[in-house]
Amino acid sequence: MVEESELAATIRETTLPGGLRVITETVPSMSSVALGAFVDAGSCDEPAALGGLSHFLEHLLFKGTQRRGALEVARTIDAVGGDSNAQASKELTFFHVRVRDTELPLAVDLLLDLLTCPRLDADDVEAERRVILGELAMQEDDPGNVVRTLLGRTLFGDGSLARPAVGTRESVLAIDADDVRDFYHRHYRPDRVLIAAAGNVRHDELVELVAAAVARAGWQGTAGGADAAAVDARMRDGGPRVRVLQRPWEQAHVTLGVRGLGHTDPRRYAMTVLGTAFGGGLSSRLFQEVREKRGLAYAVGSYAMSYRETGTFVLFAGCAPAKVDDLLACLGEQVVDLRARGLTDDELDRGKRQLAGKFVLGQEDTYSRMTRIASSRLFTGVAESVSDVLDGIAAVRAEDVDAVAAELWDVGRSRFAVAGPMDPDHDFAAVLP
Repeated sequence: MVEESELAATIRETTLPGGLRVITETVPSMSSVALGAFVDAGSCDEPAALGGLSHFLEHLLFKGTQRRGALEVARTIDAVGGDSNAQASKELTFFHVRVRDTELPLAVDLLLDLLTCPRLDADDVEAERRVILGELAMQEDDPGNVVRTLLGRTLFGDGSLARPAVGTRESVLAIDADDVRDFYHRHYRPDRVLIAAAGNVRHDELVELVAAAVARAGWQGTAGGADAAAVDARMRDGGPRVRVLQRPWEQAHVTLGVRGLGHTDPRRYAMTVLGTAFGGGLSSRLFQEVREKRGLAYAVGSYAMSYRETGTFVLFAGCAPAKVDDLLACLGEQVVDLRARGLTDDELDRGKRQLAGKFVLGQEDTYSRMTRIASSRLFTGVAESVSDVLDGIAAVRAEDVDAVAAELWDVGRSRFAVAGPMDPDHDFAAVLP
């Protein structure tokens, strides 16, 4: 017997025996379907010494199943003009395919085959390790990625939220096939998986296809879950307020950040509006003050993002090494002014309209719709419709934004990270707000 509930006008959800959930957003005007399998496990569920397990496993699922080799996996989607990919993050891992609506049965068969019957051969682990080490080296050449990781350590100490989802060279070298298999069996269970689809999809048809694929594979999962003794706390206090990393780059890459609000915090819309209005575009206060008026940086902005329990609010810029102190002082002035006076009515209105506009434009494809219903369902317990998100943005008032700004940017909460050709002994703390 399945349990079914109507979540929104075009969104339906069914829970299959064993706990596997299937959720859809039907858009009859589209001719394609995006289908995803979302696993409620990510790098935060890994022991520190084996950081990158989720990412390693994400790679290995495409190396073949009991029924298909790696080449056949690739050919199956290529043959129908579709695309497939996967992503491991700090709190989720998901696998997705996008195809014409007429190819949905094939997409379900492939995705559930990857999810329920991966080979996870030791030889594949060794081959993919070399690929992942190459990916790590590439990320080390990306200044933005390097400084974001550095700021994460500054904000969350040595907690799991501070660690990069791809792991480190040391942790990737430490992972073996048994580690991967154990992580798979512990976390890849029906009750920890959500199957989501958006586009021209019929909910009842998808439920039948998924149920048949699960039965065919005999997938029941095994008892288990996060090993509390092996997994670090997600965030820890302590550590220096300033972190400096020397790199032989032409520019210094600067971030100033604070901990933000989690997915279930009702004020998260106010935080997101604030991030957009303050530094989310060419007309924003940060861009106009830092680049247009003072010429301190070419790229500058701000953003806010949420995790389950917390979030981040980050200001970022890239500048000449000699201008870092001036840039930091300018950012500090803007933060102090923001906390004291909040946004103007015009900034608030533009921020809300900008955020709503970008959101709507981003929902014009099936992939974005699929990830929205899945992530909101997993993180908040409710699959948010487009209208739900737009209503949340529209409901943000000036006093909501001002209160969030005053709370988040309290003196002493900000943390600073810079990577580039810097003097590691320079006293940046003296310039911080």
